Amino acid sequence: SSFQFDIKERGFSYNQEAELDMRMDTNQYLKAYDIINFWEYSELKRIFFTYGEEKYSSNIAKKICMLREKAPIKTTTELAEIIKSAIPAFARRKGGHPAKKVFQALRIAVNNELDVFEKSLNDALDLLKPHGRIAVITFHSLEDRICKQLFKERVEVDIPKGVPIKESDIKREFKLVNKKRIEYKKGRTICLFNSLILLILFSIPNLLTILKGSKNAEVMSIDPISFSKSLILVYCIVAIIYYFINMCFFVDNKK
Repeated sequence: SSFQFDIKERGFSYNQEAELDMRMDTNQYLKAYDIINFWEYSELKRIFFTYGEEKYSSNIAKKICMLREKAPIKTTTELAEIIKSAIPAFARRKGGHPAKKVFQALRIAVNNELDVFEKSLNDALDLLKPHGRIAVITFHSLEDRICKQLFKERVEVDIPKGVPIKESDIKREFKLVNKKRIEYKKGRTICLFNSLILLILFSIPNLLTILKGSKNAEVMSIDPISFSKSLILVYCIVAIIYYFINMCFFVDNKK
């Protein structure tokens, strides 16, 4: 979605003034403007809370309904200011921009993102080749919840209680290789580990020279070509290990 977000006229950003649009497909009719100015209070409250997980969804919806009676709310910055004014001052001091959750909720509602995500994920699983694997990157808890629930439904087999059947005899369409999602912190730790290895490897020649002293510097010098070859080999080994570690976290097709 970066392409759409980078164009301010598309109305996705609360930091840049533009018409309330937020359509991924510009051919569709529904805009964020329509939702903000014509949807009822209860619907606004619902999407802000459900899609944006906004704690102050009721306050924001009331403020929008009150102000739109005087004049239509037309721009992103105007809406962002209304949201900001509806949230208590103490709550605005943390958690980033006060409008980010409502803007996320609007974007999801305008583009029907969660239904599209679920359908796309189902289609991807249907297209998966035997013994293939699928990994899904989710950007918020709503997508994460749908993904985990869908994987669970596609993996489980409905067997009545009390039926004497062995686990080995159950034919599953898919298998979860790992039940827990990959956290960003894990990936960051691995990247840090690789960076430390890189630093150590590049430091070895200088460390050897320092330890042996300047008199033995020429004796202990390392052939740059040989060192580069060794470095490439080590990087290959690290990359292979990293690949197999990540293999443990994806979904395996058992068909």
